Amino acid sequence: MSIPLLSLLKAPSPKYITDLIDQFFLARLEASSISNKAQIIKQLEINENKFYELQVSVYDLINDSLYYNLKSSEKIEKKLFPQKFHGKLRSLLSSHISTSLEKWHKLCKSKYLTLPKLISFDWRVDVKSASDLTSTLSAPVVLLEMKVQEPPEFVGLMPKIKTVNVELTKERLQTMLDGLVRINEQLVSVTNK
Repeated sequence: MSIPLLSLLKAPSPKYITDLIDQFFLARLEASSISNKAQIIKQLEINENKFYELQVSVYDLINDSLYYNLKSSEKIEKKLFPQKFHGKLRSLLSSHISTSLEKWHKLCKSKYLTLPKLISFDWRVDVKSASDLTSTLSAPVVLLEMKVQEPPEFVGLMPKIKTVNVELTKERLQTMLDGLVRINEQLVSVTNK
């Protein structure tokens, strides 16, 4: 990983290097190509193969940073760079990674698909007046309406809100409540550890 990173020494400024790292991160996140590849190749005086080696090295550096969640530049230097790696470049990269790590984590979390989220719910008790079975007529039921936020389909799009209606008998409601009580007990026991 470290040898291709040395081509960054030909960069015109430290800001150019940090901007390039950010650009590689966004390309990695969006699974897109680097739009100004030709400019970077010319600026760093490397060929296309060296560019791809640099890109892979930066991706590895970003992946390892995210995986190990190293928050200080000292820990990053120790864990991700060999001892004999160029000192100033190592310090610059480590410092930039440590300051960007929280933002990178948030971007990664927002990018990946998640389960739908419960936004709100409303309920009412009703008496069933129509049914296929006469034994269930006049039986009290709970009508539960839940507003659920679907995961966004694409980055930058507002997620859709979906309404889910559920009818619960007394027995089904009791089963659901028992399950929620067990879930709550497990959450409490996990947070108390």
